[in-house]
Amino acid sequence: MQETTRKRHNQTKIASHQASNHRLLYLIASLLLILAAALAAPMTARAAGTEPTSKDNVYQIRTAEELIWFRDVVNGGSADISAKLTKDIVLSGEWEPIGKYTDKTPNGYTGTFNGGGFTVNGYSVNVPVKVT
Repeated sequence: MQETTRKRHNQTKIASHQASNHRLLYLIASLLLILAAALAAPMTARAAGTEPTSKDNVYQIRTAEELIWFRDVVNGGSADISAKLTKDIVLSGEWEPIGKYTDKTPNGYTGTFNGGGFTVNGYSVNVPVKVT
């Protein structure tokens, strides 16, 4: 009888250990899936800056961080989104233009950008010139 009880106790320990291993594997697999999804997320989710609010499908841009986000999203392949400036924006340093012609955006920027009477200044654009 003691041997049967000891056998059941060992089987329970083994089953508990296996269940613990299964939970650990499930946790690791879940974390890997979340990481893969984050890395495969579209550029809109990974754009630098801060996503501006949207009104009637037009992004309302009021800060440099929001303009950077908009540029990164457009240049990342969402070239048909629209925006409107709601304040003057002062940038600093070199600026990468919005709507580059790339494989992701072969037609450049195709959305609308309403300046709303506001300005963006304080930046420079350095574009290499191709001499043929």
